Amino acid sequence: MPTLSESRRARLITFAALYVAEGIPEGLLYIAVPAWWARQGIDAVAIGAFLGLILMPWSLKLINGAVMDRWSFPPMGRRRPWVLLSQLGLCASLVVMAFVSAPSAGAFVVIALGVGVNVFGAFQDAAVDGMAIDIFPETEYARANGVMWGAKTIGIAGSSAISAWLLNAYGWSVAFCSIAALVASIFLLPLFLLERPGERRLPWTRGKASAFQSAPPMGAWLPLIRRLFRSATAPFSIRLIAIIFIALLSYGLFISTMPVLTVQLLDWSDTDFSHVAAAANFAAGMMGIFVAGPLADRFGPMRTLMATLALVAILHGAVALVPSLWPVRQAMIAYTVLYELLFVQMSVALYALAMNASDKEIAASHFALFMAFINLGTSVGAGALGLSRQLWGFSGTFAAMAAAAILALLLSAAYQFKNPIP
Repeated sequence: MPTLSESRRARLITFAALYVAEGIPEGLLYIAVPAWWARQGIDAVAIGAFLGLILMPWSLKLINGAVMDRWSFPPMGRRRPWVLLSQLGLCASLVVMAFVSAPSAGAFVVIALGVGVNVFGAFQDAAVDGMAIDIFPETEYARANGVMWGAKTIGIAGSSAISAWLLNAYGWSVAFCSIAALVASIFLLPLFLLERPGERRLPWTRGKASAFQSAPPMGAWLPLIRRLFRSATAPFSIRLIAIIFIALLSYGLFISTMPVLTVQLLDWSDTDFSHVAAAANFAAGMMGIFVAGPLADRFGPMRTLMATLALVAILHGAVALVPSLWPVRQAMIAYTVLYELLFVQMSVALYALAMNASDKEIAASHFALFMAFINLGTSVGAGALGLSRQLWGFSGTFAAMAAAAILALLLSAAYQFKNPIP
C-alpha cells in the first residue's frame, strides 16, 4: 500500500476524504438543524446565538496547532496520530449529542455538546492542515486546496440533505447517530495509510520515525511561542489575518441569515432550504475540485482572491438593493448557488496564500493562526445576525455582507500594490 508521501493519488484521495469528514457534521449542525428549528418557529436571535457559540472552538485552532507542534508521536507520523484521535472524538461527541431529549437552540446542554463536536472538528482540521503542509509539495498547494475544499463542500452538501430528511423522518437521535457512522467510515483511510515509509500504523506495531519528516516536534513551549510570534507578526501575516477575518464576516452572516429568511419570511420548508443548500454546496464542491485550484494556479491566489471578492460584493449588493426578488424562489436559489461557488473560490485562494505564508517548522501552529481568523470571522458574523436584523432588517444585513467583501478587497488591493504577490 503506498504512503501519502509517495503517491500523489493517495494524497489527494485521503485528504479529500478527510475534508468530507469535516464537512459532514457541518452540514448537520450549520444547515439542517438551524432550518429544522426555524420551521418550529425558533427566532433568529436564538439560532444565530447557537451558531455563533458552537463555532467558537474554531477560533482556538492556534492552541490546537501549538499542542500538535509541541507534542506528537513521530513513529506514527508527525500529524497522523492527531488525525486519528480527533476523528475518534468527533464520532463520540456526535453519538453523545444524539441522546439529548427535547433539543432546542437555547438549551445549555445542546450548545455545550455542539461546542464539543466543534472542538474535535477543529482539532481534526488543524491536524489535517498541518499534515497537508508537511506532505504536499508547494507546487501542489493550490490544487490540493481546491480538492480538499471541494470535498468538504460536497460533504456539507450531502450531509445537509441527508440530515434534513433524517430529522424530519426519524428525529434527532437517528440523524446524529447516522452522521456519526458516516464520519466513522472515513476513519479507515488514515488508519491504514501512513505518512511516510517505515512508520508504525498503530502504537504497538513495528516501525520508526521517518528521517524525512519535515521537522521534529518542538522540544519546549518557549521556543515554539517565540518562533510563532516572529512568524505571526511578519507584515504579510498581519495583513492576511485582517483580510481573512473581514472576508469571513460576510460568510457568517450568510449562513445564519439564509435559513431564517427563507423558512420564516419566505415560507420555505426546512427541507426545501436544506436541499437548496445541499445542491449549492455540491456544485461548489465540484467547482473546488475541478476549477478553483487550477484558476488559482493560473492567475495566482492573490489576484484570484481580489476578483472573487469583487464578485461577492456585487452579488450581495444586488440582493440588498432588490428585495422584490426575494419571494422569487428561482432568484434566491440562484443567489445561494452563485455565492457558494464564489465562496469556494475565495476559500481556495485564501488557503493557498496561508499555506505559502506558513512557517514550515511550526506549520500546524502558524497555519492554524490564519484558520482561527477564518473561523472567528465566521463565528462573529453568524452571531451578529440578531443585532443586524434589529438595526437594519434583512436588506441592511445583505448590504453589510457586501460591505465586508468590499473592505477585504480594498485591503487586498492596497497590499498587492505595495508588495506584489503572484
